[in-house]
Amino acid sequence: MLRSRVAIPVVALYQAWQVAGLPQLHRALVTQVDFDSEALEEGDLSGLERLQRTAWAQLEQTGLARGGEIHPDLAGALRLVVDAGVEYWAFFSQKDGPQQAVLVVSNGQDALRIVLTPDQLFVLEPVRADEAPQSLVAALPPTPAGKGAPITVPEDALRQKRQPSYEDTGSFMQQSRPTSSPNDQLVTQLKTIMSEPRTGGGQLYSAKRDHLGRKQRCAAPLTFLDTQSGRYVATKSEGWLRVQPADFGTLARLTATMP
Repeated sequence: MLRSRVAIPVVALYQAWQVAGLPQLHRALVTQVDFDSEALEEGDLSGLERLQRTAWAQLEQTGLARGGEIHPDLAGALRLVVDAGVEYWAFFSQKDGPQQAVLVVSNGQDALRIVLTPDQLFVLEPVRADEAPQSLVAALPPTPAGKGAPITVPEDALRQKRQPSYEDTGSFMQQSRPTSSPNDQLVTQLKTIMSEPRTGGGQLYSAKRDHLGRKQRCAAPLTFLDTQSGRYVATKSEGWLRVQPADFGTLARLTATMP
């Protein structure tokens, strides 16, 4: 397991993953790699081979590989990604910026955070196992909480209301009166938040292994949106939508308790 923070180019981590003989990458670690795909389609492997050689050289320069093998500390960190009992991950972006990702994995004793930066580096860092949700949220762009009180409405209340028709009233002469419900004011408040200019946003996920070792993913992600007035988080449960201002503690608590 790694003892300190290291930054590894994307392709270098992919190379280390392959050499370690690990299975499919975690979805939070999958990103685009810049290489000549047309040449590869034509059977020219030189560009891909050069990319792999460069990646391996970068691992050797940082002391994470030698003699065709990766350092045991890096191997242990990558193995933790595969064997973790608990994992949290997020995809997020800031206005006009590329998509970024963060993954936090833990086996109850050791924990690791991997952040994909805008300049195509994976930053690996050991973190406290008992603070995995906080470590995930700490990697998001710092943004103050939004304004106002939490808003909870049934999802049906957000659907466009239909005016009564002849089939409903039995008369073409029925006066069409505006209808209202106790949720209308809350829906208006919610739409005001949703219409604010966005400065960023993303989604947070979690997964845990049960007693049989089967991975159980959260029923639905947490969605957060950053606006000019601050950060809000939206959660859905059994036909209800809840949107509330989200400071660091709120987002960390909701992340830790995702069903």
